[in-house]
Amino acid sequence: MFEKLNQIVKESEQAFQASNLGQNSLRDAMHEATGVIVDVLKSQIDHGKAKDVMSYFTGKQSNYQGLTKAMTNKYAHRLNRYFNLDMDDAKALSEKVIPTVMTKFVKQTREEQQKENGIFEMMNWLSGNTVNFENFFLKLNVVSVA
Repeated sequence: MFEKLNQIVKESEQAFQASNLGQNSLRDAMHEATGVIVDVLKSQIDHGKAKDVMSYFTGKQSNYQGLTKAMTNKYAHRLNRYFNLDMDDAKALSEKVIPTVMTKFVKQTREEQQKENGIFEMMNWLSGNTVNFENFFLKLNVVSVA
């Protein structure tokens, strides 16, 4: 699942190259983008907001912009702190990369849901496999399995 997220981030390589990042930092900055996305999603799960994550990936965009904004802000701060980009450049790169990556990742996860239980597999992984989210949401009558 997250190899696919890494691949989607790498598809944004032109945005990274056009930024003020040094050539040696491009790959690390791409990995950091993936890490931030995982961190924010995992934090949602850890704080009992699994339903928000489910909504995010099922197209009920009630919390889509909020989570994307959290990812964008966190990534901008990391670019500023760890890659020495000034905050304006960090925000510009973050706002260019994260929303695009997440739109593609959500779309891909929805498509995989039909094939291989994409969202539940991802949520289980984010929780450290401590919860079976498919059973959890079925018990809450939040989703139906086709």
